[in-house]
Amino acid sequence: MEEQRINALLENAIEITWIWEALCMQRKVKRPEDSRNTIASIQKIAKDFEKKFSFGTSWNGDLDYIEEIEKFAEEKLVKEYGIEV
Repeated sequence: MEEQRINALLENAIEITWIWEALCMQRKVKRPEDSRNTIASIQKIAKDFEKKFSFGTSWNGDLDYIEEIEKFAEEKLVKEYGIEV
């Protein structure tokens, strides 16, 4: 069970990293000079996502994993790294 939780957290972190990269390419967020801050932020967002959608959430029903993590991560990343317009 613990291995499954770790795998879920890792999967979340990978998805969030892809979302962060896409937002950087779209110029919606800025790349920080110190990547350690970004890594720590991605880890925190992944953990927060797990808190909101606990391990064992059924993604086969009304919830779509990709849609939910994209909305959640984009909101958090833009809030922290968003470019002022």
